[in-house]
Amino acid sequence: MAASIGAFGQPEVFLGGHREDDSALLASSVVVLTGTLATMTAGTLALFAMSVPAPVILCAMLPVPFVALAQTWRGIAIVRRQLVLPAATSGLAAVFRILGLGLLSLRGMLGTANAVLVVQGAVGLAGCGLYAKDVVSRGRRELANNFQWSTLWSSILICVKRGIPVVAFTSLTAITLRCDLIVLDRLGTAEQLGIYSAASALAGSVLVVSGAFKSRIQAAAFGADAVREIFRELKVLAVVAVLGVVVGVLVSPLVVTLLLGPGYEAATPVLRILTVAAAALLFMDTAQGMLAALALRRKLLVAATIGALITVLSLVTLVPFFGMYGAAIATVLGYSGAAAAGLHAGIRSIREDGTKEVERDGDR
Repeated sequence: MAASIGAFGQPEVFLGGHREDDSALLASSVVVLTGTLATMTAGTLALFAMSVPAPVILCAMLPVPFVALAQTWRGIAIVRRQLVLPAATSGLAAVFRILGLGLLSLRGMLGTANAVLVVQGAVGLAGCGLYAKDVVSRGRRELANNFQWSTLWSSILICVKRGIPVVAFTSLTAITLRCDLIVLDRLGTAEQLGIYSAASALAGSVLVVSGAFKSRIQAAAFGADAVREIFRELKVLAVVAVLGVVVGVLVSPLVVTLLLGPGYEAATPVLRILTVAAAALLFMDTAQGMLAALALRRKLLVAATIGALITVLSLVTLVPFFGMYGAAIATVLGYSGAAAAGLHAGIRSIREDGTKEVERDGDR
């Protein structure tokens, strides 16, 4: 949360700025660093208030600026359609995590603080390391291209202004993603919350897959034939989602037995419902990535609002009667609503841009 909110929407602002041809690497990076320092301070105070040990707080907060900067700098690779870099970042982060946690475990040093530092730091280290060359190259071009320090403040203000709706979007998306646990905690039982949380964590792992599709569809938005390329990516995503649902429903009992163990048998039907939610989450995350690439920040906010409203209303309506099953169904509805709104807005915008381009060619 500290990294996402502290970035102040700059990953989306920086990426969308390429489409408007006025992205500013230096200004966005300054906003990210300033914002993350503020959220690190707020996060530290909040964790102290929760009596979290000081070493854990330190290890949790240190990687925040690097994680946020890596998310922002990723936009350079997406615009250049260098999809290997985002994929390599995810892979390298996983390798860093495995090696770091394994080494700590072998040396008998694996604890909460060290584990948090390795898990979070791996993401920032991998991203900043792999994007460093492109960032330095682009930064030099910005400075050499008639850059004046007197205009930096105005560029920062523009980045902040554009980031405001994205911050609101981030908050609303957090409601869509995690409000189910809060409502179930208040309106359900402790046993239901435990079972649902376990199943939800398994279903949420689909975000690892959606990151690849989001990168591909964002790169497609900058292609010569954006509509055709985006539809091609959506078709591939649809096939993967349908196959994932079928396989997920069939293997849910085995997954629950192997990963959760005795006492979690009731998680099987919940996981089956959340498998459908995971498919909707694939489309939601991809649609949001497409809107960010198209610089449609207001429509991004609208789609997130729709998803949050549907999620909250469905949870409040269904959980009192159906408990964890109602929470799972509400999650499906919320993700689906946000995905549909986002895809509709993005595809409509792309088509309108294509029509205008054809009209301009005809006039010439």
